[in-house]
Amino acid sequence: MGDVIAYLYFIASQGQPGNALRGRQVFEGVRCGACHTVGGVGQGIGLDLSPSGAVRHPIELATAMWNHGAIMAQWVRERQLPWPTFVGNDMADLQQYLLTSQPASPSR
Repeated sequence: MGDVIAYLYFIASQGQPGNALRGRQVFEGVRCGACHTVGGVGQGIGLDLSPSGAVRHPIELATAMWNHGAIMAQWVRERQLPWPTFVGNDMADLQQYLLTSQPASPSR
């Protein structure tokens, strides 16, 4: 069921292609770095998003966020942080930013 809801969220959030610069602003603006790291920047309490395979496709990103929503909500409450709100093309921008932080694939 979680995957279905994540897919529906993904479909509803599709807009223009993502922009990595705006994605970094989203990452900072909704305070993802209060728990996550990207490229060595952030608190590191949660998953380091740089090597995460979940950021390679929008459905996988939405699914990962949905599947970890309960634990994320607990961490947000404990730290008295506002719940991140994404509007417009924020998710596509965030995904593009996270993709730019992916380690280079080894040459074959």
